[in-house]
Amino acid sequence: MTDNRTDTQNASNEKGTKLETKPADKSASSVSKDNKAADNSANKSASTKPAAPQIKKLDIVIAGTTYAIFCPADEEDELRAAENYLNTFASNIKKDAPNLNQENLLVLSCLNLYEKINAHKTSESEHQQQSKQNEQLLNKIMQEAHSIL
Repeated sequence: MTDNRTDTQNASNEKGTKLETKPADKSASSVSKDNKAADNSANKSASTKPAAPQIKKLDIVIAGTTYAIFCPADEEDELRAAENYLNTFASNIKKDAPNLNQENLLVLSCLNLYEKINAHKTSESEHQQQSKQNEQLLNKIMQEAHSIL
């Protein structure tokens, strides 16, 4: 397999994890300049803002492709768990459809994961509705019991 390594810049999720979108072959001087600029801005903001969580750059492999990811250091274990889950999920799909290319495998994985999430939300909603019905029934029984006593 080829190594499709990427760098993150703008894409991020609600937890602050970033996926790099630029090619990872930056020159050392460019990276050094970026690091110096980040250090300078961090020093300026350190006196006015609370300490930000430490960010780590991690390489993860999903379905044979390597991605460089920036995430808070305290979320590395969660990111690794997600990496393992996604690889298992994608490999199970690949078993059923061995001729899928990388892009179609990942799109199909996303669609299947969406379906799982939606089913979970529906199940949770049904559970909440059942709980409300149970509570209403219990209240009715309690009222009837009080009226008898």
